[in-house]
Amino acid sequence: MKKALLFVLVTFVYLFSGTQVSMASDIDEMPPCPGCLIKASPSLFYGGVGFVQLGDAKETEVTAQEASILSAPIYGGHREVRTKRLAKDIFLGYKLPRNFAAELGYIGGDTGATSTVTGGYQWIDWYNNPASTTITYSQKSIVSAWHLSFIKELPLNEHVKIFGRVGMIKTHTQWEQRWAYVSTCTGCTNDGSYQAKSKTTDKTDGLLGVGLSANVLRNMNVRFEVTKHSSVYQPKIAAVMNF
Repeated sequence: MKKALLFVLVTFVYLFSGTQVSMASDIDEMPPCPGCLIKASPSLFYGGVGFVQLGDAKETEVTAQEASILSAPIYGGHREVRTKRLAKDIFLGYKLPRNFAAELGYIGGDTGATSTVTGGYQWIDWYNNPASTTITYSQKSIVSAWHLSFIKELPLNEHVKIFGRVGMIKTHTQWEQRWAYVSTCTGCTNDGSYQAKSKTTDKTDGLLGVGLSANVLRNMNVRFEVTKHSSVYQPKIAAVMNF
């Protein structure tokens, strides 16, 4: 973690110092314009929205409650896991000299990994009739994150660029496990549900990425990217609009 922070800091200092030199050089080359205000190019800022694939098998490891259902033959338990879900990624960026850019974004939505364990057993009710009870344990994680990064673009031709990303991401995860049951017997049905466990975690990691950007309209391009943090690889697709 300390190495990642140091790397991002060194990168920032390098980019900032290079930006100052480049901007100073550009200003020196500008013809004199008494009484004029220097205005930034309207294409320096950009924004975009996309979808990123979230999910990590570690978020849905088998809990003790689930193991009790899965390990006892009487329950006949089975487990379903969904570790990959889509989240929205909204971001704003500012273009720097030398094909660099600084970018701030937010990932959010009802996303993350889910798992469901279902089991049941048969019994005899007070009328000596068959009855049954179904038990379900479910896990769900809701993930949101802020990310700040620097991007370096390398044009391949007039319409296509490859780019790399380095930065930081702060992830907030809300995890809960719910327990539910349904009992059916002669002339009755009983059911209930409650939150068995919950926890909230915040984590900051280094963020790396590589991708391809293609122009589709005059002020719009499409990105295809793969990012990595905490040993998790996340495919991403986004539309970017230059202001």
